[in-house]
Amino acid sequence: MGKVKRKAGRERNIPEEAENGIVDKAIAAANAGFPLTKSQFLQKIGVTVRKLGLKTQFKDGQPGKDYWYSLVKKRLDLAIRKPQKCASNRLSMMTRPVVNRYFDQLGS
Repeated sequence: MGKVKRKAGRERNIPEEAENGIVDKAIAAANAGFPLTKSQFLQKIGVTVRKLGLKTQFKDGQPGKDYWYSLVKKRLDLAIRKPQKCASNRLSMMTRPVVNRYFDQLGS
C-alpha cells in the first residue's frame, strides 16, 4: 500500500502565505507602536478572506476564538500583551523640537 500524504484535521481555511503575511504585518505594526487587539486582528483576517474570495467555514466570514487559539499555537511569536503605560516624564519629552533634535543628532 502507498502512503497517504495528508495531515490530520481539516484543510486550511486561508492559504499559509496569506496568513503569514497578515501575522507578519501585525507584528511589524506592533513593533512600530500600533498593536492590534484580538478582535481587530480577526477582522483583518475576515477582510482578507473576503478580498481573496475564499470559501471558509467562518461564521459570517470572520474567524472566531477557535481560529485564534489554533493560530497562536502555530505562531509562538503572536500573543496578546497588555500595553505598558508611558511615564509622564517621557511623554513630556515627546515635543516636536526634542524629537527633531534627536533625529538631527542621530543623523550626524
